[in-house]
Amino acid sequence: MISEKDLINDKISTINNFLTPKEAIDFWYLTNECTWNYGRVSNTYSKQKQARMTYNFDPDYFLQTDLWKRCSRLFAYDISLSHAYINYSDHATVSLPHSDGKDNGPSILICLNQEWKREWGGYTVMFKNMNSNDIIHAVSPEPGKATIFRGSMWHSGTPVAHYADYPRFMLTIHCFVDKEKNK
Repeated sequence: MISEKDLINDKISTINNFLTPKEAIDFWYLTNECTWNYGRVSNTYSKQKQARMTYNFDPDYFLQTDLWKRCSRLFAYDISLSHAYINYSDHATVSLPHSDGKDNGPSILICLNQEWKREWGGYTVMFKNMNSNDIIHAVSPEPGKATIFRGSMWHSGTPVAHYADYPRFMLTIHCFVDKEKNK
């Protein structure tokens, strides 16, 4: 189980094959059939605003999924959902360093691709702090892999190679510590 102290101390956890086979297939179809929206600002805590192609989930719907229930059981304390969406990243997507919030709530990234080759790029890199260029951790997108980290940690997605067979589809789940339930 992931403790609040783990996140505060910048422990980054990865879980391979976090999605069930059915979830992996359902999400793959969704990424290829959904209506993408442009304009969601994903780095509100940066000086520069960055808009992306996203598919946003209705929070009330997402809270009812087995995936959310499995995510919430990863933690030794109660979390609540802030929002969940899928990021679409291809070779033309610009990803600036950003944080997902200013508190210690977790962020969860799950790669939705059915295939990903490391030469296609699209890594998620975490920085030492807001003003640092020092990368303290890098995660390769792998199908079904979940990456859990403190949402206020500064991070960025590296560019996807122009010759990648697919865009990178990343489910992004932003959470916060439910202070009422954790009293």
